[in-house]
Amino acid sequence: EMCIRDRYNDVIERSLLVLKLMSYHNGAVLAALTTSLPEAVGEVRNWDYRFCWLRDASMSIETMFQIGHTGAAKRFMKFIQSTFVSKHDYQIMYGIRGEHQLTEVILDHLSGYKNSKPVRIGNDAYHQKQNDSFGYLMDLIYQYYRLMPGTLDEIEDMWEMVKTILAKVVENWRKPDKGIWEIRGEGQHFVSSKVMCWVALDLSLIHISEPTRLQLI
Repeated sequence: EMCIRDRYNDVIERSLLVLKLMSYHNGAVLAALTTSLPEAVGEVRNWDYRFCWLRDASMSIETMFQIGHTGAAKRFMKFIQSTFVSKHDYQIMYGIRGEHQLTEVILDHLSGYKNSKPVRIGNDAYHQKQNDSFGYLMDLIYQYYRLMPGTLDEIEDMWEMVKTILAKVVENWRKPDKGIWEIRGEGQHFVSSKVMCWVALDLSLIHISEPTRLQLI
C-alpha cells in the first residue's frame, strides 16, 4: 500500500514551498502574503495577515522542523527571543522585523477585492489577549530543545523566557480572551484557549524543580 508521503508528495512539497516563501530571513513566518482578501465576497472581515502570529508561526515551523529544516526552526527561535524584550510586552503577533506596533488603518480610496471594503493595512488584533498562543509556542520550544539541545547559554536564555511565559499562563488561563477567532467584541471563555494553556504547563512543569513550580503557582 502506498504511504501518504508517496501518494501526496507533490501536494506536500507545494505546501512546504509556500511555508518557506512566507518565512523571512530573520526567522519570522507570516500568516499570509496578502491583506484584505475577504472571508466572504462583499463582507467586511478583510484583515491584514502579513504579520507573524506566535500560534500560526509555531505550527508552520514545527512542520518544517519535523521534515529536517532545522535552520528555519533555529532562526525562528532567535526571532522570538528578540521580540520578548521585557516581561510586560508579550504580544500574540509581531511585524516581519519584530515590530510591536501594528496600527490598523483603513484605505478608503481602494475598492478592495471584488468591491469588498474596507481595505486594511495593519491589524488591531495585536492588542488582543489570545491565551492559546503560548501553548502552541511552548509545544514548539519543547520539541526543538528535545531534539536540538543547543549550548548551555542558549538553553539558559530560552529558560528565562519560558519561565516568564509560564507565569503569564498561570496568571491568565482563568480569564476570558479573544480566542483563536480573534473576536472583536468582549472576551469569552474558549475551551481551546484553556486546553492550550494546559498544554503549555504540561510540557514544562514536569521538567522543572519543585521550588520553581511553587513559585509559578
